[in-house]
Amino acid sequence: MRAMRFNLLIGLLVILLSCPSCEKWRVASEIPEINNIVVVNAALSPADSVVAVYVGRASDDFGAANSSDELVIKNAEVFIISDETRYQLVFSEKSKLYEIPAKNLSIKPDKTYRVEVVTNGVELSAECTVPKAILPPLLTVSLDKEFIIGKVSWQATASEQAYQLVGNVTFRNNRGFPQQVFGSWDYDNSKLLKAERANQKFNQINTAKTQGSLADTTQIAFEVSLTTYDENASRYLESARNANDSPEMNVEFFNRFITPSIRYSNVKNGIGIVLAYNRQTVIAKLNAKE
Repeated sequence: MRAMRFNLLIGLLVILLSCPSCEKWRVASEIPEINNIVVVNAALSPADSVVAVYVGRASDDFGAANSSDELVIKNAEVFIISDETRYQLVFSEKSKLYEIPAKNLSIKPDKTYRVEVVTNGVELSAECTVPKAILPPLLTVSLDKEFIIGKVSWQATASEQAYQLVGNVTFRNNRGFPQQVFGSWDYDNSKLLKAERANQKFNQINTAKTQGSLADTTQIAFEVSLTTYDENASRYLESARNANDSPEMNVEFFNRFITPSIRYSNVKNGIGIVLAYNRQTVIAKLNAKE
């Protein structure tokens, strides 16, 4: 009796698995091949003179993923929509990106932009909102024997935004040499400072060593760039950090997606990241003889 029940159960499972109308059993057939997955990446900023979007294929080959020539898609239709106006981007053989001059499409703070891509019958889309410009960061520089001390403070304009500091120290002298850089101040993407709430205050202090150049130095210039990332960028960079990766905002950034990928993606019908950022730069100068 038990054997008969077991055989009936097996027979029922065979019927269910072979039934053409039982779509829930056909999961594997709906998973696209890796090479058919489209990757779309874009980083929009008011500071850029050219607005660019990357379109390519995903790959399980890390070497291929670092070669834009091998994976890039050159015949896609790429648009950015702003205030219901569609702007078409043109593929550049030089950069391997779809581009439009910023004079034709101005990226502005506190505005939402939608990227739409059509390639081989697949329609992909993603949105991002450019962060508002924060109040200019307060930068002070002082000299303590062989160290330069820099202090930066600023206030968050919204929650869930990430901030990155990159600084540089430049020494000037009387001998007619070009500006010489001996020290730097750099918070990389693995040390992003994330706002938990609006109006959260940040205070950062760092030092740069003079490396014996102070005796011949007349002026020290401390330059700091503060980048504000939107929520999409915050989530993407956090996922990249968890994956022990530190992608940069340059052309290499557009080739970072390989599959399987555990990085955050906001592209519908594909993978990739469309994010926005805003950047401000402040400079403080200190006379070394003072």
